Amino acid sequence: MARWEVMARYDWEALKREFLLGNYESLRQFAKVKGLGYAHLRRKAKGWLEEKSQLRAQKERKIAEGLLEKQIKQEIDWNLAHLEAWGEFLNIVRWALKEFRKHFVSEKTGRLNPYALEKAANVLKMAQEGQRKALGLDEKTEKDDGSLKELAEAIRGSLKALGDGE
Repeated sequence: MARWEVMARYDWEALKREFLLGNYESLRQFAKVKGLGYAHLRRKAKGWLEEKSQLRAQKERKIAEGLLEKQIKQEIDWNLAHLEAWGEFLNIVRWALKEFRKHFVSEKTGRLNPYALEKAANVLKMAQEGQRKALGLDEKTEKDDGSLKELAEAIRGSLKALGDGE
């Protein structure tokens, strides 16, 4: 068999595609799996390793971009959920302020209850801070983990003050 007959029997474009897209670590491994002569393959496959390396780098970049997009979407969804929750909470605070006399003025004395007003002001302040953080207007700090605990305590204090009426 003449040399040109051996070379003609292989579909080099198909082999190149298979090597580039396959999990072959080297030309030697590919030649062994395909039953090709390594020396012959090496002559025909000039630049395949570099091209495979470029494809691998491109694939890794796209994977990283995809993961980043998913993380960004998740963070947006969380921030929207936080904004919605803070908005609902702010509506409760606004309702309490509209019902001012009922919650902040003593029925017995007709005087303002400074304790209840202070607690309501603290709750409103925390609600605003929470919204600002969810919107990304303020930097998040190490103290963020305690914010919910502080808010819960402020709400309990407000409810207690509102329940006392004085």
